Amino acid sequence: PISYKSITPKREECTNLLVPVCISSTHIAFGSIRMEPVFMVLGQSAAVASALAINDNTDVQTIDVTKLRKILKENPYLDGSTPEILVDDSDIDKIERSGHWQKSFGAHYKNSFFKSANQKNNCSFTFMPVIKKADTYEVFFYCTALPDQEMPEVMAFDITGKEGTKQVEISPRSHKGSWVSLGTYAFEKGNWTSSIKIDGCRSKGTLFADAIILVPKK
Repeated sequence: PISYKSITPKREECTNLLVPVCISSTHIAFGSIRMEPVFMVLGQSAAVASALAINDNTDVQTIDVTKLRKILKENPYLDGSTPEILVDDSDIDKIERSGHWQKSFGAHYKNSFFKSANQKNNCSFTFMPVIKKADTYEVFFYCTALPDQEMPEVMAFDITGKEGTKQVEISPRSHKGSWVSLGTYAFEKGNWTSSIKIDGCRSKGTLFADAIILVPKK
């Protein structure tokens, strides 16, 4: 999270300027901020803030920041379309796991991933996306690039949606370091009504849990 104040000069110095790149920060913080995806979000945030200032006939320092946050969160494409839903292993309020899992780092998506030897074939890991709009989504799972000898032969999933639970299996070795589709499903609006579960009982070999993304079907 980056404070809105960091892209707005002091009001007594300038009232109509937004600075989404050379922001107010220490050089250490800027070392983390200076990534293209972050600049993209800062640019979009500045653009939306500009529009709010114009519409409310005010300066950028006194816009309704709560309204800005709501727009960026609920309507990120600014066209009313359904946004993609990402659940990462670091989203602790949207995951559940059983059995022995270890936090790991390496060729992963985003921050980290979990890994399990699954020696007793009894481990499981569940992603629980929050569905804000009932729709049909294609589910993708990120296949972490583990060393060849650790890549599982089979990973099995239980996809729970509007039509119940469907079972899917993939061969991670064929999708190393990339997203793989688990199929298309209808999901109902709500929290904890939908889930994507890695089933260690039906899987073969080491398990990993990194991220899933639900992409709405147009």
